[in-house]
Amino acid sequence: MRILMVTEDLPHPAPGGLARHVLTLGQALQQAGHHVDYLGNGCSPTAWLLSRLSPGQQLYTLLGSPPRGWKERSTGAFNPYRRPYTARRYAQAVVAIADNYDVVHYHGHFPNIAHYLPSHINFVQTRHDQGSDCLMQIRFRNGAVCTETAPEACAECAVDGPNSLQRCVSAWAVRRFRREVVSAFRRHKVIFVSESIRRSWLRCAGPGEWGAVVHNFIDYGQVQAAQEQPPAIARRSRYNVFIAAKLYQPKGVGALLECLQGRLPSDMQLVIAGEGMQMSELQARYAGDTVTFLGWLDYPELLARCAGADLVVVPSLLEESCATTILEALALGRPTMSLARGGTPELQCYARYPGQLLLFDAMQDLADRLITYRECHTRTDWPDFCGDVAAGIPRILEIYRTVPE
Repeated sequence: MRILMVTEDLPHPAPGGLARHVLTLGQALQQAGHHVDYLGNGCSPTAWLLSRLSPGQQLYTLLGSPPRGWKERSTGAFNPYRRPYTARRYAQAVVAIADNYDVVHYHGHFPNIAHYLPSHINFVQTRHDQGSDCLMQIRFRNGAVCTETAPEACAECAVDGPNSLQRCVSAWAVRRFRREVVSAFRRHKVIFVSESIRRSWLRCAGPGEWGAVVHNFIDYGQVQAAQEQPPAIARRSRYNVFIAAKLYQPKGVGALLECLQGRLPSDMQLVIAGEGMQMSELQARYAGDTVTFLGWLDYPELLARCAGADLVVVPSLLEESCATTILEALALGRPTMSLARGGTPELQCYARYPGQLLLFDAMQDLADRLITYRECHTRTDWPDFCGDVAAGIPRILEIYRTVPE
């Protein structure tokens, strides 16, 4: 098949999880004998990205500059025209080259793109977050998971304490966006990366045959390579606990550190990789002999740190869709702790051994177990991982070839 992968997250100087997912899938499909090209934004390709393209592969930069904020912050309201405008622009870029491909597969932040695409294009999109109905994409507000479905309630995420006009405009934006997404999902095929985010969509869209569920996956070959050269870790006699997360409230690092303050044993070292708006605050408050902040790490070093840890913790407060950090830790055989939220419980099927993925109802419960946990699993000769991208390709190809009713 000739396949066009589309994402506005590439090119990027520091590609995130979604961009890596697109490249992982694209490379695996290419290795399986298909031809894969990419359609991305208008930024200049990085050397890192170009090194991952095979001879003959194309990188089109027709999506233009990354979307701006359209003054939503200064007006205190979501703009009803912002998301339709961007989705229409992306759709026009897809239409310009879609006839050269058997299937177009979109991974991005504008699910309403399919509303603007003609039905004859074989178009599939993967939903990686809760942005199908939540304009903030994560359904998290005031330090807790948000379960609101009324468009008027969404105005609270545009500004604290919206006035009547702001609430009205934001509700208009949400209603218009959701109507377009419903149309998009009815017109073209959709994949959800967990049953959890599919259920979240049902809260707003109502019951129906809304797409298929295909979990996220990883490049197991790249993960295996990380086991061969884990980094030297200072004071290796300590029990090493590793966290890789963006340092802002929804990812829960601050909440976990608060629960652990003054309680971490001297024989335990908590190592945190990542950056974000809370980094300076958390460093000033918690950095010390038992807590180390590494800042941003590139992906190979991140995997190596994970491989060298005794325990991996993913403390997200939000409902993670399908955390690849957990998949990577499970593939490496690392014991992993997280909250039993979102799509995380669905990942138990990828555990290497009983009790590898430990889930908790509350952060305090996780912290209490963490400070007493000392299990070590040193095995590295694991067999093939069922969460490898190669295992997911047959199902994705099946969806590509399915003709919508």
